[in-house]
Amino acid sequence: MTRFSPQSIRRFFSCFAALIIALGLRPNAAMAQIPIPVQEQVRLFNSMSPAQQQSLIRELQRSLPPAQREAILGLLQGDGNPEDIGDLDPDAEAAFREALEGQPLGDGDRLDPREQRLRPGDTLAIQFEPSVEGQGGPFLERLEEGNPYQLDTSGMLYLPGVPAIPLAGLNVDEATVRVQVEPALRPFTVIVTFLPLEPVGVEALEGFGYDLFERTARAFAPDTDIPVPVTYVIGPGDTVNIQLFGSQNAEYFLTVSREGTINFPEIGPVNVSGLSFGEMRDTLNQRVTEQMIGVRASITLGELRSIRVFVLGDVERPGSYSVSGLATMTNALYVSGGVKPIGSLRAVELRRDGATVSTLDLYDLLLRGDTRGDARLQAGDAVFVPPVGPTVTVAGEVRRPAIYEVKSEESVADLISLAGGLKASANRTAVKLERVVSNRGTSVQDIDLAAGGQRTAVRDGDVLRVPTNLDQIENSVRLAGNVFQPGLYQWRQGMRLGDLLPASELVKPFSDVNYVLIRREIAANVDVQVVSADLQAAWQRPDSPANVLLQPRDSVYVFHLETGRQEIIQPLIEELEAQVGTNEPLPVVRVGGQVRAPGEYPLEPGMRVSQLLRAGGGLSEAAYARDAELARYSVVDGEYRETELIT
Repeated sequence: MTRFSPQSIRRFFSCFAALIIALGLRPNAAMAQIPIPVQEQVRLFNSMSPAQQQSLIRELQRSLPPAQREAILGLLQGDGNPEDIGDLDPDAEAAFREALEGQPLGDGDRLDPREQRLRPGDTLAIQFEPSVEGQGGPFLERLEEGNPYQLDTSGMLYLPGVPAIPLAGLNVDEATVRVQVEPALRPFTVIVTFLPLEPVGVEALEGFGYDLFERTARAFAPDTDIPVPVTYVIGPGDTVNIQLFGSQNAEYFLTVSREGTINFPEIGPVNVSGLSFGEMRDTLNQRVTEQMIGVRASITLGELRSIRVFVLGDVERPGSYSVSGLATMTNALYVSGGVKPIGSLRAVELRRDGATVSTLDLYDLLLRGDTRGDARLQAGDAVFVPPVGPTVTVAGEVRRPAIYEVKSEESVADLISLAGGLKASANRTAVKLERVVSNRGTSVQDIDLAAGGQRTAVRDGDVLRVPTNLDQIENSVRLAGNVFQPGLYQWRQGMRLGDLLPASELVKPFSDVNYVLIRREIAANVDVQVVSADLQAAWQRPDSPANVLLQPRDSVYVFHLETGRQEIIQPLIEELEAQVGTNEPLPVVRVGGQVRAPGEYPLEPGMRVSQLLRAGGGLSEAAYARDAELARYSVVDGEYRETELIT
């Protein structure tokens, strides 16, 4: 057993004490071995937010290897030895130390922006103030116009007229000093502000499948209680359970030696190493039948050996690992921390004796639940993860937008299938394929999936954008205003206003049933017309022109008699004004004086004074109904306006 220094044990217990408290476990005598300085770290742990504490616990559970986890269980049960725990992985130790020092790890807890370490792609706002008044000129204007600045993929800051400045790894204060000392910027006082912008759209998409390894390795450890498959290969360290019955009854628990043999009493050494479990069982049964007359045997496997395998390539922690004899390729990947974002999920190789014996496509596992490629490991095997292959990005109205590694996928239809298919809201006629053109830039290709566009070929670096449907009403009419059931209604050929509002029970009290406004789209978003209707007359005379014939995309508004109408009417007037050409009169009329709802109203074709009064809610009680004045304006030759007063 390996022994470790007291410092190593103290470092571990610094984290272990926090874990016991966070999990609410009852400490036992093992806690008495925790050094006193850890109490200060425990206090810091208790001062963390719940999100920070949970992040620390997840990191501990993720990073500890199985042997250390077993040692923890032994300590909690009171029969363990602290020295059995061993040294922590350096990365895990650093993460624990940061957490115990109060560094937030939870998604909901952020560092102070001034303490945030800058990374490639971060955005900065930089102010340049001249040290001497009047200094700067065009150079200062160019610097200020460049805001905000974004670090490139190497963490370099590019300012106009200034050599590239490396800022990755610095906090805001350090970045300010670094920018300030640049010779070209010394005449200015520099103020750097970090803008912690979250990526959106395509920039926010991540590689598909890599989050599979975010859970702890223990959650994906092989189950050792299942029946051993007949293909399991026997090796040194396995235990073979043999029960004899018949003319002789006996039970033996035989361990495979380093030489690959078991010492079978009354039969002698039997070489079983390298045989599958099924082959070993047949071999032993044959030996028992031949050499022990009247005896039969039941052969099973007991405790299985651990095997040493290598996990190499683009994984988080490449190296040599001890895993269960039942472990598969995915188990080895989990133990090593998973595949890096630059590693391939579709061509994971199992190498044995220098030759590739199996290739695992994790997309088969993730998308189709196919585990056939997840081969079992043997001692000395190497699981190798090569660099990621060609990738494409699928964004927009698909069920699983992400960055995908493509293997046999060659068309747009294949990409959409990888992304889980289109959403119901997807616009199939306006899909865009963006492609990087070597040494030139980016090209965009419009694709209509309904017209064979799904067969369009794709290649490495493409970005497929699926937009949402236009927000348009089709074969529907909208009812709004002072009604009990506003919303969309199906339009039918020959549908009239009375069909949409067939009875007075559908409108709320204080509704103006004499003036209902209908917004009609002659051409969507281009040409709008406004007509009014008398709902009362439509109820009384359903076959008359008062019962207006509705068209698709009509919006019907029912007004309240007392709350005013301009909130609805003003946007309609603005739409009508936008359609008017230069030097054309605006299609607007106004009613004022002793009416219930004075204001501006849309001018309707053939509109009369009586209709304008109806739009204004009718005459008020103080109105003199025998006399009114109509003012009419006209522009003469585009030079002056004439006013005509009609009584």
